[in-house]
Amino acid sequence: MKAFPTPVLQHDADLAGRLGALAHPVRLTLLRHLGERDACCVKELVGRVGLAQSTVSQHLKVLVDAGLVSYRADRQSSRYSLETAALGALSCGLGDIVQHCCGGSCPPPAQALTSTDLESSTAQPFCGRTKDI
Repeated sequence: MKAFPTPVLQHDADLAGRLGALAHPVRLTLLRHLGERDACCVKELVGRVGLAQSTVSQHLKVLVDAGLVSYRADRQSSRYSLETAALGALSCGLGDIVQHCCGGSCPPPAQALTSTDLESSTAQPFCGRTKDI
């Protein structure tokens, strides 16, 4: 009997596209810098990451196309800012998948770290927290 592939949900396709846009360390760094301000021009971001303006612009285009960053022309410079609603939806979508796959064994988001957790040789970094392996 021939097996049929499981159809891909549009929500999963959108989530994969946005996660793909984050799949470069420079783009993650750009998001962090954008999160520190309401808006930044390319020149400010170039100074922060130390790459050519054309390279930074290409990375920003990927983030804009994914809907994670917005762009607006401001006189002679372009201003970029985070799309916080899109980033929040991305976080929730990924969180739902992780929670589904972990079956509830993932640490809660607000779990506080103790000095014992940090000193434990079995604790590994996990989203700003630790995850025992």
